[in-house]
Amino acid sequence: MLTADQILSEQYVSVNPGTSVGKAIERMVEENTSIILVASDDYQLIGTLTESVLLRATMDSHLRQDPVSLHMTRRFSSVSRHAPLDVVLDQFVLHDLQFLPVLGSDGYVAGVISRVDLLRTVFGSKLENSQIAG
Repeated sequence: MLTADQILSEQYVSVNPGTSVGKAIERMVEENTSIILVASDDYQLIGTLTESVLLRATMDSHLRQDPVSLHMTRRFSSVSRHAPLDVVLDQFVLHDLQFLPVLGSDGYVAGVISRVDLLRTVFGSKLENSQIAG
């Protein structure tokens, strides 16, 4: 059975909680991502930022000076590297997630799984099998 470790992308953007919202927006645009993880100085995941949160800052220039710690989501779902595919799917469906951080046994971020990563995993093999059979 597939696990989170086999699906995750090790490419993700993270910022420190003291980073300004404006700088986080710049990083999001530069890296062409809709996901920013917020990590403590010792690299533990403490929050997340999404496009919707940062879009609000475009309406109010004062918010762009705030540290991301004031606007990050502190409650987030995550899975371990060894979580089976059905657990990963459940998390996405139950919590209507855009992305899911994957944590190693040490609590550090191993990577993230996006909706597209999951769809590619689930349907990619089915598409390949149907092309082989056809």
